[in-house]
Amino acid sequence: MNNILTMAKSPFEKVKSLVERRKLFEALLREGGDILCKGDGEALFHFKPVSISREGLMSGSMLAIEKTLEQTGLVLGNFSVIGERFFFSTEFELMKNGEIKFAVSCEVYQLQRRSSIRLHVQQSLGVYLAITEFQNKAIYVIAQIADLSAGGAKIFFSDLDSPVAATANSKNPNFRVGDQFKAILHLGLKRSLEVQVAVKHIQQAVHLGQIVDHIGIEFIELTSVLRNRLLAMTMDLQHRMISED
Repeated sequence: MNNILTMAKSPFEKVKSLVERRKLFEALLREGGDILCKGDGEALFHFKPVSISREGLMSGSMLAIEKTLEQTGLVLGNFSVIGERFFFSTEFELMKNGEIKFAVSCEVYQLQRRSSIRLHVQQSLGVYLAITEFQNKAIYVIAQIADLSAGGAKIFFSDLDSPVAATANSKNPNFRVGDQFKAILHLGLKRSLEVQVAVKHIQQAVHLGQIVDHIGIEFIELTSVLRNRLLAMTMDLQHRMISED
């Protein structure tokens, strides 16, 4: 039983000091890094910092991934600096010359994972994976999601604390490492995406006192459009998790 993992909620850590928040953005500027940004609608772009004013406004330019920001509005941002990953949400001001400005006094959170944007998901958010095809047969099985990134997830099967109706089937279809299947990823707020999935590893975990298989999966055969949609949906989910924390 020594290899059993306990599944626990790990909250984001807020960077409380304004001085510390400014120093993070100053370090990002020195390192020549950029910020991955998600705006309204399909806006998904990189923000390249150029300067920080004495008043605490960071200025820079943007490079589209899917679409650039078309007007001043709320933007979600992720960036890595000093070996850590951070997340923030604030209003970006779009200038007439195409330059963007925002205040570095915005609330900033340190993400739990440094190497990738991976989130520990609460069942209350209504996030789950509906498996629709396995071994060339149509099925409908609900998997709960323990954590999620734009490249994959850890899923498990349990009728306890399910994000969907109790009548839904939540039994492991006997997945093995190397298996592939099709599924619909539901991220709440009526947002869903069809994905092709491969099983990468299986490890036991504990969910509400029940031993379950923690199944690590990878989203495969992703087009650039699908990859960007997954990334954008993951960033939206980050914002919801912090807002409800």
